[in-house]
Amino acid sequence: MRFALLLCLLTSALAWAQPSAMSSQAQPAAQPQSSSSSTAPAEEVPTVVKLASQKVTIPPAQIPLTTLDGKEVHLGDYDAKVVVVSLWSTISGDTSFLELLQALHHSYYRGKKDVVILAVNVDMPKNADDVQVLRDITKELDPEYPVLVDKELKLMAYVNERLRPAGMERNTFLVPKFLIFTQKFQKMEQPSPPSGDTVEEEVHALHKQVEQVRLRK
Repeated sequence: MRFALLLCLLTSALAWAQPSAMSSQAQPAAQPQSSSSSTAPAEEVPTVVKLASQKVTIPPAQIPLTTLDGKEVHLGDYDAKVVVVSLWSTISGDTSFLELLQALHHSYYRGKKDVVILAVNVDMPKNADDVQVLRDITKELDPEYPVLVDKELKLMAYVNERLRPAGMERNTFLVPKFLIFTQKFQKMEQPSPPSGDTVEEEVHALHKQVEQVRLRK
């Protein structure tokens, strides 16, 4: 788990200040300015590199995930008109974006069925102690939205296949904090990092982008 966390720290630290990007299954890669990334030496973390750069051949709705209680689920189990997904790791210690998602859900989408918010951890927990770390964090935040685990990194690989700029090495991968899925996960957008001087302003900025997608015909 330590190697996976180190990689996520390197990538997550650069994820906020990047322009937005958009992709779908028909678009295998976004433009080079879509997001920042970090390259990890393959000899140090071969399992993580291999999984993060794997080719995902199943439909995105069939991507396997796990709840913090160990229940096996699929991404498609959380389908809605708009699905906001955050990929996250514990290594950075920054959970502010999870709190932002909580505020977004609580202020605008609690009880609504056409917008779903998901936080998907990519730490690759190996044992009960690793999972307990995730439970402790989420217990403290008490999120009203599902917190899931991408144990096989299939979702992260799927995202990277579509966001990885042309020419970027496959052992370089991204951990975007905000993604918006529509059309049963066939279409994916990366919104601009929400900006503002307060949490309320950041929530409002993210909500505006989600609503732009939700209100499309």
